[in-house]
Amino acid sequence: MSLAYGLMMLVTGLAIMTFGLFLFYAWLPVIYALIGFDIGLLLGRSLSGDTGTIAIIIGIATLLGVMSAPRCWLQSSAGVFL
Repeated sequence: MSLAYGLMMLVTGLAIMTFGLFLFYAWLPVIYALIGFDIGLLLGRSLSGDTGTIAIIIGIATLLGVMSAPRCWLQSSAGVFL
């Protein structure tokens, strides 16, 4: 294999890996948000019978509860803050 062909394969592989990481990290929060929204709708229906005002109030209360959690509760075991 010539040096130019090897370098071309190396650069192509790095480009493919970079694009894959970009897709993973760019779309992962969107996928989590959609799954969380679906779970929220299902919980709202099961707790209140409909996705009405009560479900929205429960969602806002949960959001405020998570946002007011102490920073140490959100710290991972690796020492990296979320």
